[in-house]
Amino acid sequence: MISCDTRNCIDVGSTQIKIAEINDQGILLNQSFHTRDFSISPSDQVRSILSQQLKKPKEIRICSSANGGIRVGILALTSRFSGTAARSLALGAGANVVFTHIFTEKYDKIINLTVDTLIFIGGIDCEDSPILKEKILLLDLSIYNYRSLIYAGNNRLAAIFLKRFPHAMIVPNPFDVGLGVHDQSLLAYVRKLYLDDLIDKESIRDLTELSHIPILPTPGIVNIAFEMLARQKTGIIVPLPCIVIDIGGATTDVHFGVETLNLKEGMDSRFYLSSNRYVFTDLGVVASRSSTLLNLSQHIRLYEFLQVICGPLSRQVYLDIREGSITDEILFYGCFFLALDQLVNPVTDNVPNIDLTKLASIMITGGASKALILKKEIFSALIQLLLKQGNTLGNISVIIDKQYEMWVHGIMAVRNKNNN
Repeated sequence: MISCDTRNCIDVGSTQIKIAEINDQGILLNQSFHTRDFSISPSDQVRSILSQQLKKPKEIRICSSANGGIRVGILALTSRFSGTAARSLALGAGANVVFTHIFTEKYDKIINLTVDTLIFIGGIDCEDSPILKEKILLLDLSIYNYRSLIYAGNNRLAAIFLKRFPHAMIVPNPFDVGLGVHDQSLLAYVRKLYLDDLIDKESIRDLTELSHIPILPTPGIVNIAFEMLARQKTGIIVPLPCIVIDIGGATTDVHFGVETLNLKEGMDSRFYLSSNRYVFTDLGVVASRSSTLLNLSQHIRLYEFLQVICGPLSRQVYLDIREGSITDEILFYGCFFLALDQLVNPVTDNVPNIDLTKLASIMITGGASKALILKKEIFSALIQLLLKQGNTLGNISVIIDKQYEMWVHGIMAVRNKNNN
């Protein structure tokens, strides 16, 4: 093997394989984007791409989101407290939260609601908890279709839960007696399930021997980069506080700090991590193209959205979208608009409520952004469109990560398998 001073960072995505060449100083030299060839496995395609390189890198780092992440359901004592904490930890692990149900409430038969993992959470560790004990004894999980079950509630009742559901995995309760989230074992275990699922489903296992780091989920990698960004450790200087919107082929992910939230009455910042992620599983530019188009075509402010982007052509584009036709560029702006609109005007407690007036900047990233001509002034105008009447844009800066550097910063921060 020819030795050189570069590293290859590889992101095996659901629609693309991205390869970045990094020098020893951590500087991004170049990137290449390769459309997934579904006639062969991801590992075979990665090896084929690498075999075409004239020089071999001294190190290879791999992350992946090839299967879109595991689907998680949450059974919580309350939506605003234990439900919020569980969502924050599961999303931080790279999973996609499908629903949050309150186990003290009655739910009818659920059709086609399948998740990979079901999480039970609620209460602090204490002996005297008769109501929670009774709920565990009466708990009916027959309406849920799941592969694995996690108990992360009051550890004094774990044995009772395990007796009823012997297949459950018991992890430490994330809550301390003051209801702060002090233990991240739930996050670590969900991340392990994600990786096991990813490796088994998408033939990623064959790439583990190539990678100098553990193969982590791409959303987790970007979240690492977001933490670094918030501490100004990436070399990308942005006004703070900032949120990052990562628009991909299958999902649109939002990374945010607790300081950007509009906490509703009864909410507590302790139920969030310092760095958080929320995923819109139906917003994307390739695999989720049809659902994004449907959401956009039915949006009450579609015409206003198009006036920002298309100007005098808005009427014709409006008719095209209503008939199911849309360009990649408008689709990308649509993912941004739809995600930000739900964050500003959430219809459920599951979606974090971002206060735009608290933001100093918004970064837009994602592999698709590199191939499109995107304009900061359009993003700024869309932000203004979503601000409440009477507010002004102020100094919210828009940063477009044209080179998709965020995931590179995140993956380069992961320690090697030998911890060197």
